[in-house]
Amino acid sequence: KLDVYQPDAITEWDKNLLFVRSETGGKVLEDVPRKPFTPRQKPRYHRATKVAAAPAIDGKMAADEWPSGGTSLGERTNQRSVRGAPTSVKILADRTHLYILSNVVAMFPKQRKLGTEWKKDEGIELVLQDKAKTVYVLRGFTDGTLRSLTVGGATEEQAKALVGKVVYGASVVDKIWRSEWSVPLAVLGINPGEKTVLPFNLTAY
Repeated sequence: KLDVYQPDAITEWDKNLLFVRSETGGKVLEDVPRKPFTPRQKPRYHRATKVAAAPAIDGKMAADEWPSGGTSLGERTNQRSVRGAPTSVKILADRTHLYILSNVVAMFPKQRKLGTEWKKDEGIELVLQDKAKTVYVLRGFTDGTLRSLTVGGATEEQAKALVGKVVYGASVVDKIWRSEWSVPLAVLGINPGEKTVLPFNLTAY
């Protein structure tokens, strides 16, 4: 008997079969029955926690630098749930900067790929849209490498200007690899202390 309580608990089913017994005997299924999934049409909102003192951006998460709490990075790009070790993020802000902390946990740390090649090695992608609707894509890696790309529509000049102002730090300790970010709000067209909605996306690979 196979009971599946989580809709995304089974992620691979290639070349497996499932026999379902019934009053007439039963039948063989090539896939696991799943409830229909309707993707969310509206974005999720997250309110940045206000801080009086900026955290050190070194990838080390010293005591009392980041308030408790945070949110889980628990969705794939198709909005289906993620299974496995937890990945979490904290988002802070003061009058002039946005601060982001990510914690990526590995159940088998010896199997980590700690290079700087996107979609091959472990990394994290931050996408930001400024008030002029320009989309910036930043990719950070475990060794502290940070790259700014033009794949979102920013020009080469705009991408270089942004990465020159963003501070990024990373570290790998035991089962956790951590990234920390400091983004000046002025480069996104946001005035000091201004209340606004900043479109962004964060992806851990």
